[in-house]
Amino acid sequence: AMQLNPHHPERFWSHLGKAHFAARQYGKAIEAFMHLSTMDSVQHAFAAACYGWLGDEIAAAAHLGKIRTLDPQFDLDPFIATLHYAQESDVQHVREGLLKAGIADL
Repeated sequence: AMQLNPHHPERFWSHLGKAHFAARQYGKAIEAFMHLSTMDSVQHAFAAACYGWLGDEIAAAAHLGKIRTLDPQFDLDPFIATLHYAQESDVQHVREGLLKAGIADL
């Protein structure tokens, strides 16, 4: 859809980033999220999880800091509860990425 319509809604970048994350294509996911003019706490969480899986502690910490700024009450378990994946392993994939990113220190 994005290739057919170069003037697609910006939110499509977020959907693409999440799809790449689910496919374990972290670099492509990050690239998609970086196309967004502004990111919300959910998008920063996925970016942080990507960097967590890549082992980039500095970039992960930067996104965790943005989450803290945007949503001071952000908590891992309530966030994870909002994810709608068919497979529990996909939910755990996000959780593990955020833990690797340092979410416990948030």
